[in-house]
Amino acid sequence: MTLQDFLLIGATLLHLALAGAVVLDLLRQHRSTGATIAWMAILLLLPYLGLLLYVFTGTPRKRSASLAEFLARHVHAPPADATAFCHDTERLLRALRLPGATLGNRLRFCSRNEDAHDALLALIRSAQERLLLSVFSFEADAAGLEVIAAMTERAAAGVQVRMLVDGYGSLNLSSPALQALAAAGGRFARYRPLVAAGSLRGAFNYRNHRKIVVADGREAWVGGRNMALKYLASSPDGSHWADLSLLVEGSAAAVFESVFCSDWLTASGESIEVQSPATFDSVSGNSCIQVLAAGPDLEDDTLHALLIAGIAGAQQRVWVVSPFFVPDDALQSVLRLACRRGLDVRVIVPRRSNMRLADFVRTSYLAELAAAGARVLFFERSVLHAKVLVLDDRVAMVGSQNLDMRSLFTNHEVAAVLYTPSDIESVAAIVEDWAAQCVADVAPERFAKTALAGALRIIAPLL
Repeated sequence: MTLQDFLLIGATLLHLALAGAVVLDLLRQHRSTGATIAWMAILLLLPYLGLLLYVFTGTPRKRSASLAEFLARHVHAPPADATAFCHDTERLLRALRLPGATLGNRLRFCSRNEDAHDALLALIRSAQERLLLSVFSFEADAAGLEVIAAMTERAAAGVQVRMLVDGYGSLNLSSPALQALAAAGGRFARYRPLVAAGSLRGAFNYRNHRKIVVADGREAWVGGRNMALKYLASSPDGSHWADLSLLVEGSAAAVFESVFCSDWLTASGESIEVQSPATFDSVSGNSCIQVLAAGPDLEDDTLHALLIAGIAGAQQRVWVVSPFFVPDDALQSVLRLACRRGLDVRVIVPRRSNMRLADFVRTSYLAELAAAGARVLFFERSVLHAKVLVLDDRVAMVGSQNLDMRSLFTNHEVAAVLYTPSDIESVAAIVEDWAAQCVADVAPERFAKTALAGALRIIAPLL
């Protein structure tokens, strides 16, 4: 045998030994069967590269109840009569240690980018005591710089300003404008920087995907939009993205503020002093809103639980809008059963999202639902980035959550769950407007592409 043969055999044995050690680590963690199989396939089929991927993304993180405990201290429980009208979804979320629904809110829907832009800047400029902003991706383009400038003006006026971005989603954010914000008294932090405590292990996991902007604990801007021109402006060439933001005024805004304060404490170590805990005093609106937070800072998979229970209990319609569609087996099964029960099941996705691999993997999931009777609609004009759920005439949800396994089980997410019939119909009307711009087809794919998409489904738990 030549030296080259010995080196090849040595490298192979080393890879098998390292992969075997990682497999033992996987089995010790009691992950889901799908996730374990996915990692085993990657480790064996991608020598050494699979090991690097495991170091960066495969490290598990123990769940905690830190957010639930924080909310229990900072959010007053609603009076008994405030939840008397509510149904299983509201009770389920309270059983999962999330705050109850809040009454008397005012709600405004911003589906046009310009409306979302104007509402965001008006909210920022209205702050008199506290201005809190959390976002996954913040770009230092014209729109992003305009937001930072407005925040800097508030900081210079003596307002307590805090800006939180995700350490991966806003990795490239670096601008003299941030220095001006700091000089004016504003504070800036990154949630889980990629190199945290000198280690890259698990660096790409557990991202803060929440989008929250709150002024004085009374008004909040939430939904699916990040901070960049493509979310906050329109362009003739269609390069802007379609999305949905909510402007919430009332006690629900104070709950969103508490979610931010918990994240800020985790990221910066600083407690934000709020004069009094969030209360449930109404502001003369008629919107009933419950704040759904999801992520490893809660003991349960709250988002997944709502989807499974809500879809299983639906009687008329299940409408889903998401830029990515990579559900787990349980969620895919309950959607197929909804189709078999004769419900109006619609899944709206962009023809092309900003993640081509996820677009490819979704093929088999969408084909299964179409065969079961769902209407699978492809948004053609641009990237549809909104994250929306409509269940019958009883529940609608708008937030930061995608319908993929990272949002379901790994990322920190937040959404507004709406219970007022007029609000639900407003969301449904926006979804129908998007549907009118869609193509309703799941074109047959060539055998090779279908087979490859099926094979890639093995790694779906990691997407």
